Amino acid sequence: MGFKRCGAAYAMQSIVLLPLVLAAPLSKVQSTQNPYAPHDTWSPLSPITVEPRQEHGVAAVGEDVYILGGITTYNPAVPALPSLPIAQAYSTCKDEWRQIADIPIPINHGNVAAVNGKLYLLGALTGNTTWTNPPINYVYTPATDAWTVLPEMPAGTARAIPTVGSQPTVGFVSAFNTTAGTWATLPDLPEPRDHAGGAVVDDVFYVVGGRLNSTTEVRGTVFALDLRAADKAWTTRPAGMPTPRGGLSAAAVGSRIYTFGGEGVVSAELPEGVYDNVEVYDTKTDTWEVLPPMAHPRHGTGAAVVDGKIYIPGGANHTIVGAVVTNDVFIP
Repeated sequence: MGFKRCGAAYAMQSIVLLPLVLAAPLSKVQSTQNPYAPHDTWSPLSPITVEPRQEHGVAAVGEDVYILGGITTYNPAVPALPSLPIAQAYSTCKDEWRQIADIPIPINHGNVAAVNGKLYLLGALTGNTTWTNPPINYVYTPATDAWTVLPEMPAGTARAIPTVGSQPTVGFVSAFNTTAGTWATLPDLPEPRDHAGGAVVDDVFYVVGGRLNSTTEVRGTVFALDLRAADKAWTTRPAGMPTPRGGLSAAAVGSRIYTFGGEGVVSAELPEGVYDNVEVYDTKTDTWEVLPPMAHPRHGTGAAVVDGKIYIPGGANHTIVGAVVTNDVFIP
């Protein structure tokens, strides 16, 4: 594919944060084409450099897709899964990776969003064998390649994507105003969630899928909160996901929310415990459409949109751990 046109950064006045953030070596395969649609194709891109990556934060600023922290390949000789301070940027115009300033502390499962040309890291897990969730918040400015400390979350609400054995799934919701530098508490979710997908469409915040504490307790619900009237309660949309999943990636293009992959229980139908499902939710009609599967099934990553294309860097090709360098783009 060509790398000519650069995208523009998506701007919002505040970030909404949930108890989620949302997790095979690359082969030069042909794009997977849906014979019934002119688009919905996959193309392989330059693989992640430095380290294979999963459970990292993903967001886009301008033409670049950023990946922050995460964990890398599991080494049985070292019984630990250390968090990483590494941060990298992928140029969608040049199909090239570059390393940026390290995160001030090693993290994984970070909540990341882009606002007005900056990256906001709001909560994460840190540590090696035992992960903890310190009340850390930072903003990264690409123009200066520098990290700045932000105010802590409200007392008792520090969180990342909860993982089994580290912290319970929660349902509370926080919002950070990037202009005022202040936090606010929004209505709780109808039911606690972790490892779900999230996206904003027309000032409505959607929470899609996810799970409760365990990879076996997956959910297919769609929750919605109108951010223009944040004092109102969440609503549950009638149409649930065709395939309930946790550990999925989600991204909005126009009025549609695309969901990718996810994690489940190893079985004959799911030998690696990783879904290849691609399903899209139409927020205007409250309907789902099933699309052709992922070229490289994964969980434990994120999705970022640049110029209408959805970039999915890294993730894991096996349940729990299985970090890869795979990087590809979905063109809806």
